[in-house]
Amino acid sequence: MKVSWNWLSQMVNLNNITCDELASKLTLAGFEVEDIQYNENIKDTMIDLSITANRSDLLNMVGIAREIATILKVPLIKQRDQYTPEIDSLFNIKNENYCHDLHFNIITNINYKKSPTWLKNYLIIAEINPSDTLRDIISYISLKWGQDIQAFDISKLQNESLKDSEIYIEQNTNYNQIISSKKIEFIKNEIPFTLNYKNFPLSIIGIESNTNLSCNSVTSSIILFGNICQINYIRNITEQLNLKTETSSRQLKGISRSDFNNAYQETKYLITKLCHGIVDEGHYYHGLPNKIVQIEIKVEKINNVLGPLIQEKSSIELFLSVKDIIEILTDLRFKPQLLANTKSIRVSIPDYRINDIYREIDVIEEIGRIYGFERFIDLLPKSIDTGKFSTDSIIINKLRNILRHLGLDEVVHYSLETKILQTTASIPLHNPLIEDQSSLRTNLVSSLINAKSNNLKQSNKTLEAFEIGRVFEKNVTGNTRIENIHIGGILGRYTYNRHKWTDKPKELSWFQAKGNLEEFFEHLHANISWSKQNAQSNWLNQITKFFHPQRVSIILNDNKEIGIFGQINIRIAKKLNLKDTTYLFEINLDRLLQATRNIKHLNYITKTYSSYPSVTRDISITVGNNTSVKFVKEQIRKNNIHLLESVELFDEYKSVEHNQKTRHLSFRITYRSQNRTLTGEDIVDIDNTIQKLIRHQFI
Repeated sequence: MKVSWNWLSQMVNLNNITCDELASKLTLAGFEVEDIQYNENIKDTMIDLSITANRSDLLNMVGIAREIATILKVPLIKQRDQYTPEIDSLFNIKNENYCHDLHFNIITNINYKKSPTWLKNYLIIAEINPSDTLRDIISYISLKWGQDIQAFDISKLQNESLKDSEIYIEQNTNYNQIISSKKIEFIKNEIPFTLNYKNFPLSIIGIESNTNLSCNSVTSSIILFGNICQINYIRNITEQLNLKTETSSRQLKGISRSDFNNAYQETKYLITKLCHGIVDEGHYYHGLPNKIVQIEIKVEKINNVLGPLIQEKSSIELFLSVKDIIEILTDLRFKPQLLANTKSIRVSIPDYRINDIYREIDVIEEIGRIYGFERFIDLLPKSIDTGKFSTDSIIINKLRNILRHLGLDEVVHYSLETKILQTTASIPLHNPLIEDQSSLRTNLVSSLINAKSNNLKQSNKTLEAFEIGRVFEKNVTGNTRIENIHIGGILGRYTYNRHKWTDKPKELSWFQAKGNLEEFFEHLHANISWSKQNAQSNWLNQITKFFHPQRVSIILNDNKEIGIFGQINIRIAKKLNLKDTTYLFEINLDRLLQATRNIKHLNYITKTYSSYPSVTRDISITVGNNTSVKFVKEQIRKNNIHLLESVELFDEYKSVEHNQKTRHLSFRITYRSQNRTLTGEDIVDIDNTIQKLIRHQFI
């Protein structure tokens, strides 16, 4: 924004400050002064200011003057009331969802003279080449007020007896005379509004004007039109037209409604004074005023955020007083009200600042900026609180270390799924950044399988990895989404082990993979068990398709499902060209943490070793093919539990008897007393118990 010093002096009292001093104060107030140049020809100084994107109210001279008056704590110079009272009639619009304010007049009998020197000089400082008086006035109003004021040449409408009653506004798709665009299927109620004379479009309101009706040095009659559109309307239309213009950009940044009438009336006044135009009766429309934005903020919070003031001598901390805060907010035109009961201040944000002031911290920033951030102590407050890791974070780091020590690499994937991995259980996003990643992932194993396949394509055949990440699932009982943290892993490589250096390396087996996972649980002191039963949890049912149907096991804790382990499905392995036997696991982290015991050294239970001899019996029991070893052990432990020391399986074979599959399990049972040698009666009881077990069939 290039600002004229002479023009600024007409709006703000700058008698007691130089241009360099003003530039310094603007810099401390958060504005970057890019350049200062003196123009010898017009005897004026140009100040080039860099305006941040959130301060669209400063893209005009009136906004700059307000800001400088607030920074310097001086009043604005009151402009002479030079405008005639409003005599135009109310314009009736059928749809109020596109427009806040509009005004139009027909102005005739325009006679051109040279633009006054002051007007041309102001335009030159802004690097606008002066042309004819009428166009210079329109440019001047845009610079001063930042309003969207347009003028259309009536003579180019080929109608000398134009009547204001023939000017109307309607939704119209016939705008090819204004812009050239391919045919667009507009959404209902989002068709552009155009300003028309009879059937001839003058302007797509808030977007672009008809350049065929531009004024020139021989224009004698015009239609003067000004408007402020609703931002949502402008945004929707520009998106559908795929068109961005200077007018639409100004509308999207937000135009001050409180300045609209002054800008339009000054335009009419200048045209009548400098061009001797005659203004006919016009029409206007003003929608409901913007909702007043009020923010209530505690004085204590203001001082806590800004901190104490810098003092040269006193060591006592001094904060900004309530009186100073009220004065600053008054200078900002925030209309402060002190609420004595709550020790708070309520402010009402002016119309031209509603786009950048809407939070408490925004108000606090304005107070600090105007008072001067350099006047506050810039040291962070001393804190006696020290940070610490949460228990969950400590455990997760422990999990990482354990899995790394087991030889697994950690991988990280996006929480978004590619189209290849999406299923019916996937949770779609309403506004995905890219189409290829348009849903939230529901598991980790699919990403791990994909990573394994990609590594194989890059000739990395030894990838064994784990991931700790977030997954999402639909809540069956309601229309909500559940977010969980899971641990997933992929195991298996063709050179896992060998007995001798001369032997051919062997790939990872089921028991070795399961043993690695059991070692992981042992490090965590997790109480888990394995089951071949079908999964009951919804998230487990969704991922069982990735596993071999006969080589999969559910991981339980107190009969609650916490995860799954198994070999990868053969079809998936063939499809991805995974030649090595590969194993997968996925575990719910929260449920795993519930299964772990935080064992300390003093919590271990010590037990005296028995110095008395033991009695060992080996038995063979025939059970059904579906009977588990765990169940048989539980049945054995029900007998002589006070003498029973251990039950270990040492052999197993299967057979088919009477067309029925059976298992033959061999157990070694050890009996021992802690305080005596077993007697003959004890041995007889043990033998009798063994006989009963042998006769018992667990089929």
